[in-house]
Amino acid sequence: MTPWLLLVGLAAAAPPVTVWSTDLQADDGGLVPSGDPDQWAWGTIEAGPEEGFAGPNGWATRLAQVHMNHADDRLTLPTRSLSDTTQPVLVLTHWHDLEPGDADYGVVEFHDGIAWSPVAPLDGPEAFDGESEGWRTDYFPLDRVADLSDVRLRFFADGAVARDGWVVGAVELVDGDPVPPRVSIHTAPTDTQDIPGPYPVEAHATDDVAVTDVRLVWYAGASERAEAPMTEAEPGVFTGGLPGADPGTSIVWWVEARDAAENVGIATGPTFRVYLPAPTHLQAPDGRIVDTTVPLTWTPPDTPWDITDYIVYRGGEPVASTPAPPIDAPVASAHDVFTVSARFDTSSGYFEGDQSDPVDVTAYPPTILRVAPAAAWPGDTLHIEVQGRYLLLEDGAVSLDLGSGLTVDQLEVIDVDTIEARVQVADSASPGPRTVAIDTDHHTVTAHGAFDVRTDSTRPVIRATNPAFLVRGERERLLVRTNVALPDDPRLDLGPGIVIEDAVRLDDTIARFTVSVASDAVLGDRTPELDIGTRLLSGPTVDIRAPQPAPETLCAATPRTSFGWLSLPALLALFRRRSLGRE
Repeated sequence: MTPWLLLVGLAAAAPPVTVWSTDLQADDGGLVPSGDPDQWAWGTIEAGPEEGFAGPNGWATRLAQVHMNHADDRLTLPTRSLSDTTQPVLVLTHWHDLEPGDADYGVVEFHDGIAWSPVAPLDGPEAFDGESEGWRTDYFPLDRVADLSDVRLRFFADGAVARDGWVVGAVELVDGDPVPPRVSIHTAPTDTQDIPGPYPVEAHATDDVAVTDVRLVWYAGASERAEAPMTEAEPGVFTGGLPGADPGTSIVWWVEARDAAENVGIATGPTFRVYLPAPTHLQAPDGRIVDTTVPLTWTPPDTPWDITDYIVYRGGEPVASTPAPPIDAPVASAHDVFTVSARFDTSSGYFEGDQSDPVDVTAYPPTILRVAPAAAWPGDTLHIEVQGRYLLLEDGAVSLDLGSGLTVDQLEVIDVDTIEARVQVADSASPGPRTVAIDTDHHTVTAHGAFDVRTDSTRPVIRATNPAFLVRGERERLLVRTNVALPDDPRLDLGPGIVIEDAVRLDDTIARFTVSVASDAVLGDRTPELDIGTRLLSGPTVDIRAPQPAPETLCAATPRTSFGWLSLPALLALFRRRSLGRE
């Protein structure tokens, strides 16, 4: 820029006012093409940028194909007097893809009443060649121009390489200073483990008139926009610093420079991240694993901070921790994905770092699938079946635990995945869910909450027996009623001296037993135990009595019969016979 132009700018650093403009969408803006081979055209741009600057239309050396060679083409701006302006500036938004060098190029020219001369932009080269790398905006001072029609775009091409050419997207005439400061980044932070910070930034900022303010602007993670002034260390060189941040924070930042006309120039710095490193080379054994855990190992991260411990994640959820590798981590399914992170003791506090690359594990973990029955009541005796998958059970090498107050006094391995056990529930057993645990020589398998000790009224019991007493030396039919469904072959036990000859289930909750009482059976109450396959039910006692002496009456000849078993017609017949005997 010439010294006299700088003086003009210093004297008139006013915000720009638009005098005339066109975005070239509705019409051609009044621009006039000419020259040889006269290839400038207005319309829908098909060759060049992916789309026009303000829409599909614009001026181009050729709209749908590469430019022609051996060219000297012009595009003259429309008539508009500049006599009412004090600091006229042409704002040109354009795009170009030309052969680099002096072969093909474009310039902006003005006519001073005698000849056409190039106008150098306020910032940038006098001629345009090569690739613009997107739409660009250039500013041309027109202080020596009387009318806008004294300005034109001129395109030159030799006879060799032809490319997409030169495209105009918008043209604007302003009065004032439209040129924003030019900003560039010279020192920028990169990804860092420096949690306290600050992170230094150096930028260069200049203006065609003067830079009045330079600021560092940033977003740290999801925080609000923040900014801080930069200090001019030397002419045009500004320094500042971004504050420290927690690990895992990505910082987006840029530098804003402002001039006296409130034009803002921006240079965007590279986004960087504050982090604590992840462990590397996380490894698990190859092949299929049949176990409740998988051995994992890894390489500690390279860091200046102390590592307190490591956290192992399975499927994104923490499942284990250790002060150092290796570790046996619990598996949960046929396909588990593990990662690991480190926790650090830094000068800013304790933080967890990044998670490692994942490792896939193919596992068939031993699992308890079902416990039946899954509930008991204090004082119960029951048979339970525990079924699982991949348990690898062996006789003599298995134990079962259901927690305090529950005693396993019999245990049988049915197959490699099933055991049956007899369990005694103490009267003092505390209610609530229990963890079922199977121990083998290979592993311990647990199922949390798979069994429950209850205290509610749904306890399975014998509700009633009929008759309520039995007599020594006699054979009787005994009905037993329960509050739960009975199997086809319920088993009843009334203790020594009483033989249960057969059992018939009459309906879901009633069974009939044929009972023989020995002549020397111990007298007194007996507590029945009804085995329904899964548990022993108890209920009201059955009284064992001695036979009564026969009275010296005709009635004495009548066999003892439990009226509870006689139907109404039978009772009427009996009373009729006794009445006839008395007569």
